[in-house]
Amino acid sequence: MRFELMSEQEFVHSNENENVNTDTKAEDTAVSHKGKRASGKSSTGKKTISIIAIVLAGMVLLCAGFSVWAVYGYKNTYPGVSFAGADFSYLNEDQVKTCLDKMNDDMYKGKTIPVIIDGKTFEISADEISASIDKDMAANEIMQCGRQGGIAERFSTVVSAYFNGCAVEGDTLSVDEGKLNEKVAEIASETNKDGEKPSYKIEGDILRLDLGSLKTYVDEQELTAVIEDRLAKADFSEFEYAPVTASAGEVNIKWIKNAIECEAKDAYLDLENDPTGETISPHQDGIELDESRANDIISKSNGERVLEIPIKVTPAKITTEFLKEVLFRDVLADVTTSLNPGLVSRTSNVRLATSFVNGVILNPGEEFSYNKVVGPRTYERGFKDALVFQQGEIVDGTGGGICQVSSTLYMATLRADLKVTARRNHQFVVSYTKLGEDATVVYGSQDYKFINDSEYPIKIVAALNGSKLNVVFMGTKTQNKEVKLETTVLSRTPYERKTIEDPSIPPGKSKVKSEGHTGYKTQTYRIVYIDGKEVSRTLENTSTYIKLDHVILVSPGSTSTVTPEETTAPPEQTTGSETAATGSGETSATTPPPPQTETEADTAAATEPASGEAEQNEP
Repeated sequence: MRFELMSEQEFVHSNENENVNTDTKAEDTAVSHKGKRASGKSSTGKKTISIIAIVLAGMVLLCAGFSVWAVYGYKNTYPGVSFAGADFSYLNEDQVKTCLDKMNDDMYKGKTIPVIIDGKTFEISADEISASIDKDMAANEIMQCGRQGGIAERFSTVVSAYFNGCAVEGDTLSVDEGKLNEKVAEIASETNKDGEKPSYKIEGDILRLDLGSLKTYVDEQELTAVIEDRLAKADFSEFEYAPVTASAGEVNIKWIKNAIECEAKDAYLDLENDPTGETISPHQDGIELDESRANDIISKSNGERVLEIPIKVTPAKITTEFLKEVLFRDVLADVTTSLNPGLVSRTSNVRLATSFVNGVILNPGEEFSYNKVVGPRTYERGFKDALVFQQGEIVDGTGGGICQVSSTLYMATLRADLKVTARRNHQFVVSYTKLGEDATVVYGSQDYKFINDSEYPIKIVAALNGSKLNVVFMGTKTQNKEVKLETTVLSRTPYERKTIEDPSIPPGKSKVKSEGHTGYKTQTYRIVYIDGKEVSRTLENTSTYIKLDHVILVSPGSTSTVTPEETTAPPEQTTGSETAATGSGETSATTPPPPQTETEADTAAATEPASGEAEQNEP
């Protein structure tokens, strides 16, 4: 071990260092004591804060726990909860229902709701409609106050109920819907008013338009809802219900225009439903309505119910009353032709055809058809065989002779100044009319037609009396009119006399096969006079009649001296008289009538039929 001694300087320095160190330590010690005093004070403050924090945290936890318990653990109603004005705080569910039972009797038993409609009072009895609180539903609504939603919402509701109250509302009313609906329906039936629908009538040239009155009615669904709401609130005070008002019908001028507008129509005979001519279809005035003007009048009505709207009226020319006065008042034409009543079958056919024609009525514009009126000439309908011409031969044919009826009608048509639409002359001249005044008919191919182009109905009056066939046209004259006929012969073709040998004729005998008739081509004019002055001259027809040779059948090798056989029919000499509607007498002709017999054929023309079939007359 080795020790070394320090020098004085080193000692002194060493002491100085120790002193310095000693002082430093002393200072450090002093400082250390001061720090300890300060540290003691800080520790006490921290403890206080910690205690406060713990207390607050505990309180928060306690409040939170209480809140959770309050919103989830508390089973009774919360303070401040009420229903229908009654306090339901702090009650359990059984207590709530007990209170509701008591309330139900107090709220509804013996109570009525007065309803005033149009000044009349109707009472709705709560007992009659079984009105009451739905106890289970109401109890559930009360108990659910503060128990819906999350914790924040629930807590907010509970606090709000405590400070501000919580009035439970909901559909808790129980009522017999059927009985309530019946009661409301009874009220409606007593108070509903249909009102008057718009209407109109025409008075002269005025359309009187009634806008109608409003209808009032109870909206049953609405009234039922109001009653149920008042029952739910236990509000039994009277209240007034205003019925619904609405138009009983809309005014549609366009519809009215379409309904009333029409053209003027004259009165006419309703022959479709009454062929006798005793029923008149009434006249109708023409009406026009200005739609724009009518709408303008309605828009400016200012609450007026009845409005007058001008209309344009065009009067009918022939009114119902006037037609009754003038119907068939005048004779338009009166024509008579003659026949030989000794020809029984022919006369029977003429009489039958006349019966079909008699009484026929034509309204203005209607067309007469002889074939349609007389119909088929058959045995089943009563027609008989009589002499006719067929392909230039005199033979028996069904309905022979009825062309005299069609020809007499033609003569009357001309004198009544009516329009002829279908007419044809016979193939040969006939004995009962003048040249150009006959009209042949063949059923199915040739008809005689004319149109009533006068302003009034006409009626045909036809009759066969003895040897006279008379046809009269009855109608209404509008002018002092006279009609005359003039016929000019343009050419004449004389017939020839021929003798033809026939093995069927016995020696020394003969037989007239056909009488001779001259052929003619004529023109007939219709001349109309008004007040004695000629106003028109019209070509009525051009007629061509072919000649018919006088043929005698003799035995072969006979000489010119023969004994005639009986002819097929004796000649019927007649000129045929006719009287015009004006009483002017017979028609005029530039030549005398040709020889006339009862055997003329009523073939349809001077030419052969287009069909190539044998053409048969109906003389």
